[in-house]
Amino acid sequence: MQQLVQVALSSLGGEKLQPSLTRLFAFLFIIRLITSPLFLQAQIGAQFQQGVGSIWRHSDKIIPNTNQAIYENSLLLEWQTDGRKYWQQQHNFPIIGLEISRLHLNAPRILGDAYALRASYRNYYYQNQHWKLYYQALFGASYFTRPYDAISNPDNNLIGSHFNAGLSIKAGATYQLATNWQAHIALAGTHYSNAAFRNPNLGINYPAIYLGMAYQWNKSNQKRLRKQNPTPTSESNSKNNLPSKRWYVGASSMLGTAEMGKTIGGAIYPIYVVTVHGGYDVHPLHRLHIGLEYEYNTRTAEFLQHIFVATTPSAAQSFATNWLLFVADEIFIGDLSVFLSEGVTLSIDRDGESVLYTRLGLRYYIVNNRPSQPSGLQWHIGIYFKAEQITAKYYGFGTGLVF
Repeated sequence: MQQLVQVALSSLGGEKLQPSLTRLFAFLFIIRLITSPLFLQAQIGAQFQQGVGSIWRHSDKIIPNTNQAIYENSLLLEWQTDGRKYWQQQHNFPIIGLEISRLHLNAPRILGDAYALRASYRNYYYQNQHWKLYYQALFGASYFTRPYDAISNPDNNLIGSHFNAGLSIKAGATYQLATNWQAHIALAGTHYSNAAFRNPNLGINYPAIYLGMAYQWNKSNQKRLRKQNPTPTSESNSKNNLPSKRWYVGASSMLGTAEMGKTIGGAIYPIYVVTVHGGYDVHPLHRLHIGLEYEYNTRTAEFLQHIFVATTPSAAQSFATNWLLFVADEIFIGDLSVFLSEGVTLSIDRDGESVLYTRLGLRYYIVNNRPSQPSGLQWHIGIYFKAEQITAKYYGFGTGLVF
């Protein structure tokens, strides 16, 4: 069959025709996609934004000059949820999206540029005929073109690796220009770092203002969506119709990694975390937690033995062990949840750990019996980010059970 295709192409003008046919087939595929019933019925939007900001010098150790403006442009593809799922209506029909962005840091020799691919969650909290106010969270991966290098780029102590995580929180407004067109303005705070996976890792933090335009196919509003898709009867739990079991217990474990201290290009050490906690359902999609956490930092244990502060492995392990008390808030979005905890260190180690810490996590429930069977077993996996004050400590991957 392949030979017949090659013969046919040769008769039509040879191999030079193949790229043209490839582009033609790609064009026809895109036209077929955007004219398909699935696309035409879906509430899909595209948004372009241009932002300008400035890097915040959050540490006096920052070497690069950050006085100049930085620029960001992005393309965001969004899908308006339609209320067919219980969580969509309870969260007021959020808008889910995927953003591709380019960040020009205005220091090409030292900082270079950054490219990011991030998931977006956006929701309106006020709207009238023309104006809508929204909040938005974006999280994903980024690639920096000029990270630290001991020989070729020693002045970049902000970013120590090509790949980093990026988190943005936005507050914005839209103005309805026409039936399908919107103008956007937003303020945002953004953080990029690798959480000490590779040093140096002071991280990039910057505030910015954004202007943009958006186009939405099959525009609708919350009232129409709620009328078209009433709350599913199979998932009709509400704040006033909770199951008899609202208290839960759970346990989880996590593995984090961090590079040795301020050593550039040093060894990567594991950090082990185990937690036990109790939970209370405020709502089928909202859970509060309180728990106890055990954390063992092998990087700290190794360092203390190296400088002879701890003379035995057991003494080093004791110094590198932390017990932490935390409270947490968890919001469910289908089988996903956003987990935010605030904690206090009960035992301070010799690595200069501060007393208060924050952990942000994204969980996926592999076994999720809520809200239709909220009394059943739940099994989740997740990625977590720990910070103390404004200093990122580590990323980790974990799993856990809730009973």
